[in-house]
Amino acid sequence: GALQSTSFWPNTFNSLNSASGALTLDSSGRPIVVTQKSFASCLSNEFALLRFDTGGVLLSSSVWHDSADSGSRGRHLALDGADNIFAVGRSSSASVLWKYGPSGVLASGYPKAFTTGTAFNSRAVAVDAAGQPWVLVGDVPNLFQPGVTVGGATGPAVCAFAGVGQVSGVITSPSGFTSGGTA
Repeated sequence: GALQSTSFWPNTFNSLNSASGALTLDSSGRPIVVTQKSFASCLSNEFALLRFDTGGVLLSSSVWHDSADSGSRGRHLALDGADNIFAVGRSSSASVLWKYGPSGVLASGYPKAFTTGTAFNSRAVAVDAAGQPWVLVGDVPNLFQPGVTVGGATGPAVCAFAGVGQVSGVITSPSGFTSGGTA
């Protein structure tokens, strides 16, 4: 069916702090968005991949943050013939390529930097008929050569306490521990 823009866009971007990123459609016409998301307790943005049905209902979402929580964001994406998702963007100061399966699950060993450590343009990616991603190094198209896996994790970073809590009641030490004992 046709994308219903009246419901899709408000549902999508009301939950995001930034609409800088990219949009494409999978083989069934469902929107996929790559962008950045920030969480209240974090100082930097995290990579975000969102999949919707044609009515704008969120099917799945995935966020990823680098090890240093120094900022990650998706800028562009392309799909192969099997609807695998290839997204490029920045993590800290490096250009990075993420690969996701059709259901939005991060592929093992990703994201990756370019094999030589050469910076590539994180605003463009294409996938050839064989399912191989291509990126631009300067103005020259290059077959992406996977290098080192970029350290990080799927899911939002835990950057600071979300609030204040109070514990009351009796605290009982586990068997074998005495007051002041440590594990």
